[in-house]
Amino acid sequence: MNMNKKYISLIIVLILIGAGMYVYKDVLFVKNFVTGVNSFNEEMLTRSVTFKSDTPESVILSLKTSLESQKKIDIESVTYISFDQGVLNFKDRHPEIVLDKDMTQALSDTIKPTLLVRLKNDNGGEVSKSLKTFIESNGVSSYIVSI
Repeated sequence: MNMNKKYISLIIVLILIGAGMYVYKDVLFVKNFVTGVNSFNEEMLTRSVTFKSDTPESVILSLKTSLESQKKIDIESVTYISFDQGVLNFKDRHPEIVLDKDMTQALSDTIKPTLLVRLKNDNGGEVSKSLKTFIESNGVSSYIVSI
């Protein structure tokens, strides 16, 4: 009889541990799901304005200032990524790649100066349309590769 009580106690402990692990797994799943959704939302609210390689930096910085100071579009932040910063970002992401002269030339064909415009919301795409219209009306269209 004493042996049966030990087995029953052991079984109860194992069931409680299993149930606790099951609940913990679900909590982790929900946390990871929410984190993933938030990350996805952040990406969905970021717009890239890519410029031609030979665009004067003063033109890009002027547009950045205009975007930051305007009040009609709900913008959270505007970040300028120059070619040099783009190369540094590439090196950080790919430390195994050695940048020789040919590779740097290839990067210059790929990495372009960019403004990352982070919107507070997109309101069904309306804010993105307003952003594009604002940029195009700012007299910089000839310098832009894509919005």
